[in-house]
Amino acid sequence: MTRADAQAAIGRYIDSFYNPVQRHSSLDFISPAAYERQAA
Repeated sequence: MTRADAQAAIGRYIDSFYNPVQRHSSLDFISPAAYERQAA
């Protein structure tokens, strides 16, 4: 695996898994995915 492959894999992980489930204080400590479900 090259450095570019590793950076792309890390970016995909952050965008597709970590960010949607990470709780945020600005959203009353719920994940962005849960917030969007509540807003719909």
